[in-house]
Amino acid sequence: MASGAMDDVWFQTDDHRLRRYQPNAATWDAVPHLAVRGILASNREQLFASGIHYPGGADVDSDSMLGVAAMILTTGTWRNLELAEGLPSTSVQALAAVGSHLWVGGLGYVARVDLKTDRVTALAYVRARRVECMHPTDAALWVLADRGLYRVDLTTIP
Repeated sequence: MASGAMDDVWFQTDDHRLRRYQPNAATWDAVPHLAVRGILASNREQLFASGIHYPGGADVDSDSMLGVAAMILTTGTWRNLELAEGLPSTSVQALAAVGSHLWVGGLGYVARVDLKTDRVTALAYVRARRVECMHPTDAALWVLADRGLYRVDLTTIP
């Protein structure tokens, strides 16, 4: 689940359909012909998802080993984030968006991606097999993993 512009709430259903609730208009809608089999995150401009799939068609991220796509909220168009270079693993288990950065959690690591360049700008390892979720603050990135709670000090990362 992720919140977007205008307090919209994005979520996936049991059948992996991507849906949105718009509380200001009290309306529900779905993104047609699209399934999300992974994680959601958003900032005010974009919705990020891993495991995008068009049922009966090709994956949106078929050219991206990482499997993260971004939807521009104002237009509804999707783009691939080509991020596999610079990551220790292509498995995506958690996403967190803050401003012009996207944090990606994978098999024993967290990485910060500059959304203007789609490049990995910081990488930190955690002693865990699986990153469950992340919560960034001004000074730290809190990481919940299979072996505990970790704090990545953002003041030490350029």
